[in-house]
Order: sequence, then C-alpha cells, then structure tokens
Amino acid sequence: ENPEGWVACFNPDGSCDSTFGTGGIIYWNVCTGNEFTMGIDADTTGNVFILGYEEYAGATALDRGLLGKIRPNGTPDPGYGLYPSQPGLAFVSDPASKVHALAMGRLPDGSRIAVFNTLDAYFTGTDADIIIARIDTSGSVDSTFTAPASYSAPFGANGIAIAAVATPAGGFYIYGFGAGAPKIAKIRPDGALDMSYGNNGLCTLPSSTGNGYDYDQS
Repeated sequence: ENPEGWVACFNPDGSCDSTFGTGGIIYWNVCTGNEFTMGIDADTTGNVFILGYEEYAGATALDRGLLGKIRPNGTPDPGYGLYPSQPGLAFVSDPASKVHALAMGRLPDGSRIAVFNTLDAYFTGTDADIIIARIDTSGSVDSTFTAPASYSAPFGANGIAIAAVATPAGGFYIYGFGAGAPKIAKIRPDGALDMSYGNNGLCTLPSSTGNGYDYDQS
C-alpha cells in the first residue's frame, strides 16, 4: 500500500473531533504514488492549510509540491486551486526536477509562501535548487512574484531551505543550509532578495556541527 499523508483534528480533551473529515481524520490521496505531509497551518476562521508533495517511483518521474486548503469540517475548499477535479489543491512543479515541499509561511494578506527543494542532485548529478512560490488566497501561484515556479536562492551548492517566516511588510525570511553552513535569506514581497540584509541578502551563520546541517536553528 502506498503511504498517504493525513491530518487529524483533536478536541481540547485529546479525543478526535468527529465533525472533522471521517472520524476526525482526513487523508491525502491525490495521486497514484505516495503523498507526504510536511507542514500544517490554520487561519483565524478554522481553515487548515497543508503543505506536502506527491512522490512517484523512478528517476524520470516528476514529483509535485502541494498546498491544500481544508475547510473547518475537514472537506477540501472547492474554491481553492485551479483544477475542478482536485478541489482544494494548489500545485508547484518544475519541468526538469522532482519537487519536494519543506516549509511554508503565512503572509499578512492571507496568501502563503511555500518553500520546496528540487532533487536534481540525486537523479542527474547537478545541484539541488530552492524553489519558492507565493500562492494567493484562491490557490493560484502569484504571477507577480519573481520567477514563482523556479526561484533558486543563493545558498550555494545543493542548498536546502527548511523554514520560512513572514514579516509584517509582506516579505519573509528563509532558513536553510548550503556549502557547509546554515544560512538565512531575506526576501522582499516581490520575491527578490533584500540586498540591504546581511551580505547581499544573505546571512551565513556559524555551524555548531561543522557541516552546516543544523535543523534546530530558530
């Protein structure tokens, strides 16, 4: 059986909320491959946003990143996303890479920043890239955002981003590592690097492990 991502809703006493989904649980089942849930967030009205990706076997199969919007009762929001056959889902893909989701942030206007990594390095021998997409409140990739489908942050060879934090002005920071050190980049609301931050938009942090793989930075 292929793995599926799933989300459960609990009452304050720890029991499953039976009004949410089926018995308090909803399952990802959007492709013939595997689905993975990597992040979750809720808005002030009870809608739930789920970040994940679908994975297919084989080096030439192109995995896609997913951002789902679930209503408070556990059903997909039919007004979110571009595909009527898959309501409540926004997709981010790259024509030449596998795309796996790692982090998301909520912007002041209700849109989401989703951060993905390509897996070029594992399948073609080339560097992995960081992809950032701004997804608006309707579930569409925002075309005003700089290169929304294939944004590669300058983290260095095989850079990976693992966290995103929005600013009140609509920009955001991304944290990750690359070229042997943890790094933070500041991105403007239009998707460009904020060159006034750090060294041309990038701050390189000292690594406590010596290899840059510090997942617990905050």
